[in-house]
Amino acid sequence: MSALAANDHDGSSIIHPLINPTVIEAEPKREHLCFGCCCNSRESVIAVQGFLGILWNIAMLIGYLTESYKNWTADPQLRLELEHAYQKIIYITAVGIAVAIIVIIGAKRYNVFLVSLGATYTMIQYTLEPIILIPVISDHVSYLFFYYLWPIVVGILVLYPHIVFMYEMKKGILANPNINPRVEDDNVFL
Repeated sequence: MSALAANDHDGSSIIHPLINPTVIEAEPKREHLCFGCCCNSRESVIAVQGFLGILWNIAMLIGYLTESYKNWTADPQLRLELEHAYQKIIYITAVGIAVAIIVIIGAKRYNVFLVSLGATYTMIQYTLEPIILIPVISDHVSYLFFYYLWPIVVGILVLYPHIVFMYEMKKGILANPNINPRVEDDNVFL
């Protein structure tokens, strides 16, 4: 049989191609490489939270607890204001460490809610820290732009893999390999 078939119903010849029953499978969805080269979004969430969420926050917490900020000035009123500001930042940072641990567990378990918790708390932490600190130090620090720029840069670096992870999980690009896809049939309980 030829690839073309002729149909002659009303006396005119119309040529139709035969239908090819070959099924073309869609290309599998590919995971996004965070920062263009590193690893997938799940591994990036774990790495970012491990470094910035835990290690960096622990280093900052140690710095805050040593009260080195008291050496910045001899003014007792400013020292008191710095102490109150840094007490708040210590609590925010300690909660950030706990949230980072929860987010790492969530990423390891492919849990979108726990990873979104990390993204949310990152926005809260990196918004509150300058809001608390800048009014106290604004008259005494000449490089104040750093206190505005740092939370934006770190916030973007932390949020990027979290947002990609949540997007890929929602779209089915990234999935837990330990869970079988749900089979739609009548015998769900078997």
